[in-house]
Amino acid sequence: MIAVASLVACSSESYPGIEYDPHMSEDLVNDESSMNANGKVPVNVLIGANSFSISQATRGTGPFTVPDGTDDYATKHYNQAIFHIFAFRDHRDEIGKDAVTPDFTKRSGDESDSHGDCLVDGVTPLVGMVAKLDPEGDIKLHMKRISQRADSTLYYYSRHADKGYNFFVYHIDDFVPTAENTHRETDKISYDVEIDGARDFMVGSSPRLTPQVLYESYPDAVDKLSADERNYILNIGNYSRYAADHGIDPIVTINHLLPRIRFVCYPADPSANKVQIERITLSSRHAGNLVVASADSKDIGFSSFDDDRIDIALGERNPDGDPSSPYVPLTPKNNIVNWEPGMDSQNWMENGGTVIGDDLLLAPDTEYKLHIVYTQELSGINPVTGERNSNEISAIYTITAPKLEESMNPQTGEYQFLGGLIYNINIGVYGLRPLEMNVGLEGWEEGGNIDVQGDPLEDGSD
Repeated sequence: MIAVASLVACSSESYPGIEYDPHMSEDLVNDESSMNANGKVPVNVLIGANSFSISQATRGTGPFTVPDGTDDYATKHYNQAIFHIFAFRDHRDEIGKDAVTPDFTKRSGDESDSHGDCLVDGVTPLVGMVAKLDPEGDIKLHMKRISQRADSTLYYYSRHADKGYNFFVYHIDDFVPTAENTHRETDKISYDVEIDGARDFMVGSSPRLTPQVLYESYPDAVDKLSADERNYILNIGNYSRYAADHGIDPIVTINHLLPRIRFVCYPADPSANKVQIERITLSSRHAGNLVVASADSKDIGFSSFDDDRIDIALGERNPDGDPSSPYVPLTPKNNIVNWEPGMDSQNWMENGGTVIGDDLLLAPDTEYKLHIVYTQELSGINPVTGERNSNEISAIYTITAPKLEESMNPQTGEYQFLGGLIYNINIGVYGLRPLEMNVGLEGWEEGGNIDVQGDPLEDGSD
């Protein structure tokens, strides 16, 4: 009875079919094993199909996007994007030698890790294993231990074959972890990160391997399992060497953590082409603690943000075309819209818009202060330069989150700009009067439009 209890103690639930036998019977041996010639079972991590089904929203390297073959920049960015992987023992057993809480400070392959707490780790304690997406679109992450050009294969521990593991995958763009900004604690790993408007932070973890997940995510593998094999996998508690040997690898869905703010200008009267956007900034919190692995997977993501706010400027892609290059300031001459015959000044959002810059990725919030600077071309000629006179106008708006279900924070009940959503700041451009704006929600999740709160505060005039 003690032996039987030891076998099933690793899970809070018990599934019938193996409790009668404290040892793996011949019926549980996989005749179509995925083991290699040396008896090793490879560790594979797959990306959930919904991870990048959103329209893409990234100093940072710009929004991470799934290329559709029409944008060389997006394709290069996709191929260069680096992800990191951690995997740790799932939980404390009730009895036996592993009746100790998993320790996230343990390193993969550490001889002192007698409980097999860490399965996948990076070459330093600061980051998880480097991995890249398949350029051909395969959902498998390709791990890169030494060189990012060559794949590296990891294997499950043979001496911890009955251990279940949780897998964590994250993307931190060009943020560089250091000993000062990295916190590797016994129950979690986190970073103190800087949000610069262009970094795209993403995290995800493997779902608990329940009967529902097993049947819905691995139907082909389940069809080949006997009842005893299925229950043995479930009783281990999570993703394991035995499960992997039967074609059940962790599938991680990755989520964008920051809202994406896009600016779209529309011609609103015939003189709209006399206006060009010089610069746009939003006041936002810029520092936060990002949890990338935790004993409680519900804790991954941003745990907190500092209250300090700074003006973060909208930028655009670097003209060198390299996705790893930082963004550059706006080029005003590219931010001009033209009025065409047949356009409607009353319904200017139907006139066709021009996207300004390459979006801002900011900390979630209920509102932002928007500062926009633009120049209007006037009719007179400057006698000194011989050029047409112009007037620079600076205006400040309060941009509030749309009061839509998609923008409601489930924890606070507040309407917020939330991660994983694109918010359009729609700007109606007139030649000789202030800009008009409203906020729309679209892209990652569809929604409606609302008016911007308040009138602009201007320090210039036409």
